[in-house]
Amino acid sequence: MESKPKQIGGKREGAGRKPCPNVWVRLPVPREVWAMIEVDAKRNGRTPEAEAARLLERWAAAPLFT
Repeated sequence: MESKPKQIGGKREGAGRKPCPNVWVRLPVPREVWAMIEVDAKRNGRTPEAEAARLLERWAAAPLFT
């Protein structure tokens, strides 16, 4: 009968996913705001999701206090 190799202390290496550079979040967005994002996306030739990401990126980079 074969015995399983023992894992001796410490964290396993190489297990799980590699860290992703992006952070995925879910944000509640009012329907009116999403409707405006959809209109802007259509006007700019983007998907609504890409337009929302672009807006979030712009707002995240904006200074907090002016």
